[in-house]
Amino acid sequence: MNIKKIRKKVRRGLSTGHRIRKSDGVKAEARFMLEKPLLLLIKKKKPAVQKNTILLMTRTEASGNVYTLFRYLIEHHYNDTYKIYYMTEHRNNFGDYKNVEYVDKFVDRERRAVSYRALYLAYTCQYVFYTHSSDVGWIRYAQDEQIFVNLWHGCSFKTNIAANHTFFDYVLVPGRIFVETKKEFFGCHPSKILPIGYPVYDVFKKHAAEDYARGLK
Repeated sequence: MNIKKIRKKVRRGLSTGHRIRKSDGVKAEARFMLEKPLLLLIKKKKPAVQKNTILLMTRTEASGNVYTLFRYLIEHHYNDTYKIYYMTEHRNNFGDYKNVEYVDKFVDRERRAVSYRALYLAYTCQYVFYTHSSDVGWIRYAQDEQIFVNLWHGCSFKTNIAANHTFFDYVLVPGRIFVETKKEFFGCHPSKILPIGYPVYDVFKKHAAEDYARGLK
């Protein structure tokens, strides 16, 4: 089956069903079944992992942990040595920078199916950062040379649910108090849990320090 036939099949299957968007609450397994034909096609081609490439995946566009990490990478000139792909739901542009490419995750504005380009990058970028587990069911097809980091969009004391399989290499949590609970939540070894806080915490601390300094003047 070629790529055009697969795209047509996926779109037809979605035309009368749920559209993939944040408010739908589509489960990871259901989303993965829609992406699987494209993934198998990509895997069959055996593309190599591209060294010094970073893929940033987010739903929240210009906010949250992925966007904060993106700003950090740019401000510290990581784009001088890394090719950075910023994948959003609407291919937003947050500025023209060297070695930065903005990628649309979906094939159309209605967000009915993930694009071949998006999945290809997910399968070939060396480092992948994301925030929503339900968006990355395809990680089970990841190549050994890839590193996946779950930045998460928030941390709570939820109980474990079936959808939270461990596909990542590392996940961030706010502090050490969360290591034990998240070890059970994800069913993973504690070495995969990094209690270093979220990227947005650095922004909060920076602003708090600046406000405090102004108060001393």
